[in-house]
Amino acid sequence: MSDVAPKANRRWIVVPWAILILAVAGWSAWWMVSAREVGNRMDEQAKSLREKGYAVSWKTRSIGGYPFRYFVQLREAQIGVPDGWGLSAPKLDAETSALTPGIVVLVAPQGVTLSRPGKPALTVTGEVLRMSLGGLDRTPPRISIEGKGLRLAAAGGGEITFPAIDRFEARLAPADAGKASLFFRIDKATPRADSLLARVAGAAAVTVDVEGTLSQASGLTGTGPDSALVNWLTAGGKFEVTQGGMALGETTLFSLKPSAVGADQDGRLTGKLRLSTGKAGEAMVALGEVSVLPPETAAVASGIGDGSQVLTALIGEASITLQFHDGQAWAGPLALGPAPRVFTPPEPTAPE
Repeated sequence: MSDVAPKANRRWIVVPWAILILAVAGWSAWWMVSAREVGNRMDEQAKSLREKGYAVSWKTRSIGGYPFRYFVQLREAQIGVPDGWGLSAPKLDAETSALTPGIVVLVAPQGVTLSRPGKPALTVTGEVLRMSLGGLDRTPPRISIEGKGLRLAAAGGGEITFPAIDRFEARLAPADAGKASLFFRIDKATPRADSLLARVAGAAAVTVDVEGTLSQASGLTGTGPDSALVNWLTAGGKFEVTQGGMALGETTLFSLKPSAVGADQDGRLTGKLRLSTGKAGEAMVALGEVSVLPPETAAVASGIGDGSQVLTALIGEASITLQFHDGQAWAGPLALGPAPRVFTPPEPTAPE
């Protein structure tokens, strides 16, 4: 009889660790290859966009985020579209999941400069400036923008409606029946000190929000914001308002009711915008200041004694239907002036 004890089988300890090590090594190798592919795709897409007339560049790029994400950091990033719009940022961070890369989150921690056709460039800084993009294979894609503690300044001292905004939100997403949902909110904004809106608001912060749907959403295509807007409106697209309004501090200035607006072939606003208010004159000033009504409307409201009382007496209270047709804007029987121009139609091509 042997006195030597049989050796213990330790395979049950070694095998799981060996599998784990192989899995980690395999995932690490896959992540490094896929991260390199992320960089290659960015280079290819940038080259393709440049060939189409876009301006795309960055000074440096780094890719990290191991093990479950891709984190791309760009320095001195710039992108410009043929329409004349452009965006530049000293630092731009992009993040997406390595497992489900369908959603990309962009963050500009040092702010952005927005180039605008025909207007001074706009610098935007804040505590938070973030955009989320998803469903890029759909029209329109899913877009969400969020800003907190924003400060806005135009180059050359240009005028800004709201130089300071406590919180900003905008969301666009595909919906059923060929539509898209839209939500927009400016929360606790400070109007420009010398503006008529500041005169109406006094020391109160301004909150503006609107929610609704865009019909004919598949028409939102183009080489930039302007061309997408023109293509959508000329295809018969309308903005169907569900709710919204404007508040001064805790006081509601006006509330939007279900209605719809579009644009005619000359690019001027058409349709109806229904709202309720107890202060018609102040509401007209506010709508003129945010370009929903002609700018001269705000001037009329403030130019004849207490213009707010004048317009309230002419239009009435409680409910107002703003109508836009034949190139003109109307509030009940009162002509407000030319309907706002949503876009400028292209010049007709001369025959050869």
